[in-house]
Amino acid sequence: KNELSFDEAAMGSVMSAQYAFGGFANAFLLAPLTEMLGGKIVTVVRNCVFIMGSVYALQGLLFSTYCPFSELIGLLSKGSELGGYLFVGIALLLSIFQFALATGITAGTQALVSKKVLGTLMGMEHSIFALAGMLGPLAGSFIFSAFGLNGLSFVIAALFFGILIFMTSSDVGRRKEEEEEESAAPAKKSL
Repeated sequence: KNELSFDEAAMGSVMSAQYAFGGFANAFLLAPLTEMLGGKIVTVVRNCVFIMGSVYALQGLLFSTYCPFSELIGLLSKGSELGGYLFVGIALLLSIFQFALATGITAGTQALVSKKVLGTLMGMEHSIFALAGMLGPLAGSFIFSAFGLNGLSFVIAALFFGILIFMTSSDVGRRKEEEEEESAAPAKKSL
């Protein structure tokens, strides 16, 4: 807020706009985006993780003192109006993929359990989301105060790329992807 010269009212407006944009994205962009990202749950999740990690890395670079381009366009000057607009634009872009990622994860986990324990799963997921909502801002604030916006962006990018490496190198999702392909194959043959 202070780095980008937002006062409380402007910050509230930005957050409101982000939630409104999220509603719009969920209502109208989720289906086409999911199709564009590969359609299959595991593929969508993997692509969202990669895209979000890349965008956070780019944001870290743009707000870094190591990027000569940033200094030329004034992104690094405290209270830069362009920096504020760029940050909000990146946040809105990320929110599109965030919703697709959350929907993909939820759909993937729900497909793993029987309907009998679906309520328990949803309760556990929402508990995890609440915990992340409490601990994430605490950790993020600490990292931001120590390393600035670019440091925070690079840490988040590293987390996303770490998850991507784990997903790619482990069996996570591979079996599910094979099951999706097997279940889709008979349906295609019957057409």
